[in-house]
Amino acid sequence: PTLLRAMDLAEPRRELPRLRLCYVGGEPLTADLADLWGRELWLENGYGPTECTVTVVRGRVRPGRPVTIGWPVPPHRALVLDERLLPVPDGTREPPAGEVGELCIAGPGLARGYHGQPELTAARFPELPGIGRVYRTGDLVVRAADGELTCLGRIDAQVKVRGYRIELEAIEAVLATQPGVREVACCVQG
Repeated sequence: PTLLRAMDLAEPRRELPRLRLCYVGGEPLTADLADLWGRELWLENGYGPTECTVTVVRGRVRPGRPVTIGWPVPPHRALVLDERLLPVPDGTREPPAGEVGELCIAGPGLARGYHGQPELTAARFPELPGIGRVYRTGDLVVRAADGELTCLGRIDAQVKVRGYRIELEAIEAVLATQPGVREVACCVQG
């Protein structure tokens, strides 16, 4: 999405006539970009955290419709779980979606964990009965009746800047160690 915005094209189809498909990911796709690029060509939104090594959820973006991250890419599974890691209800009709929960991914693309960090690995890659190992993404989602997922944001204060994960709490912790600093608060400004 950052690249699409930087290109500053008013009519992508006219200005890039040979381009038919655009696959985006790495950061949230905004509605204005989705409307512009989705109107002009096939726009596919991919979702795949580094810990899943590949795109595990994806879907076509259509202009005038809410931007979603799509459906799980087989054989991966996308679970929407509550804080006890139990499934939340899906939506019963369109467009109302189900309850908000954390997106957890199961499937062969999961990393083994975090090197040298067994506690973090145990917290982020729990074993669930009847499912097996999952990755807790930290992203809040809702699932519609047809299984389509909409990402609503983060559980924590992690942000993405040009596709890079930034842990605001980690920055705050370092700044707070500096002499003369009493309080610290970080945020992203556009």
